[in-house]
Amino acid sequence: MIELAPQEHIIALFRKHWFVILLELLGLGILALAPIALYIFGNIFIFGALGFGLTVILGFFYVLFLIVLWIVGFNLWLDFYLDKLVVTNERVIEIEQRGLFSREISSLNLENIQDVTIEVHGIIQTFFKLGDIHVQTSGAQKKVSISYLAHPEYAKHMIMDLHNQTLNRVKSVRIEQ
Repeated sequence: MIELAPQEHIIALFRKHWFVILLELLGLGILALAPIALYIFGNIFIFGALGFGLTVILGFFYVLFLIVLWIVGFNLWLDFYLDKLVVTNERVIEIEQRGLFSREISSLNLENIQDVTIEVHGIIQTFFKLGDIHVQTSGAQKKVSISYLAHPEYAKHMIMDLHNQTLNRVKSVRIEQ
């Protein structure tokens, strides 16, 4: 998926925090159980005993509903798993999955990085050590950013350390010439 230069190698790979997918899948689980709760509530308090034919029809639509939830859950997991921030010895690469068959890949050279910003909002993000990271250059290139990244402080320090090492290496090469 990512083509690296001959001397380039991957140093770190960062993903969204697991808590993000847990909350999304928990919401889908609640949605999956809601029709059963409504059916039981309706049978006890409103309708009385439903006929066998109506129960079969409701069961059929419930299975269709579960299939749709399964597809939505797969898309959520796919988006979670394939969104990543790849740090190499030369670049920072963002891979953003936009849909089932669509992705956007952005990269910034380490020597061109001007600013790395992290944002941590609220007690949950602070407790679980997740946040947003924004990496940008001084030029007109696209800003690389990932939301709900696990350990954004560590990612920021790693990127800035690699940026400083790259600048020192570039300066030493220029001085030798």
